[in-house]
Amino acid sequence: MFDEHLIFAWRSCRKLHDSCTNEDGHIKMEPMKMRNLLIITMLCAGTQAFGQFGVSAGASVLRPFGAQKTFVGGHVSGEYSVDDVQTYFGRVSIYPGISDPIINLGNLQEISTGSIYPIDFTTKTNYTIISGGARYYLGDGYETGLAAYGGSTLNVLFNSVKAEYEEFDETKFILGDGFTRKSNVFGFGAGLQGGVKYGIIGLGTVYMDLGIDYMFALQASNQMANYSSYLSNILFHVNVGFRKDIGGF
Repeated sequence: MFDEHLIFAWRSCRKLHDSCTNEDGHIKMEPMKMRNLLIITMLCAGTQAFGQFGVSAGASVLRPFGAQKTFVGGHVSGEYSVDDVQTYFGRVSIYPGISDPIINLGNLQEISTGSIYPIDFTTKTNYTIISGGARYYLGDGYETGLAAYGGSTLNVLFNSVKAEYEEFDETKFILGDGFTRKSNVFGFGAGLQGGVKYGIIGLGTVYMDLGIDYMFALQASNQMANYSSYLSNILFHVNVGFRKDIGGF
């Protein structure tokens, strides 16, 4: 269930989206600035919780719906426990770029004459996902022992779609209208997550969770993002890692 902390986080994500896009929906802020702004927002939301605090890291696997490739990456997380049943968490997951084997047709313009020539290119897509939300534990609870957990998440996504062109003489040719070397994609959405964990006092906690996210909006800086076959509004992911509790607040 959504309580005042998740409502606060949702409103923060909505304000972030409005501040990062123009009235026509196009991105108006650099991706790095957006990432920094979001991290600050999540830290502010995190201070609404109290109790035990844990940090975690591990491996992540992402499969965009409809894509023919699986992204492999990693994540780092922070988690506050209100009590042994309820927590609030934030996670950053990074998936390095994967090249798309599909060959696309672009064009070059000769600088001296203005003549247009075809050129082949492929794309390379990566993912960065920042998520946060509430978790509820069943069984032995958050700190030790065996327990299952689940909850809802709010997510912000950053993609980079890079175009890899055939070699050409840049002193004689430039890319034609509508063709660039990179497109940045920004989106936000919500999801569901569930998993299991086992904790040992004094050592730490191992965990595995899976989830599904739906991105309500994906905004691209230019049309080159349309050439990537790895972008999707629906994302499936699996995470495995280790958590270490470092104290309370």
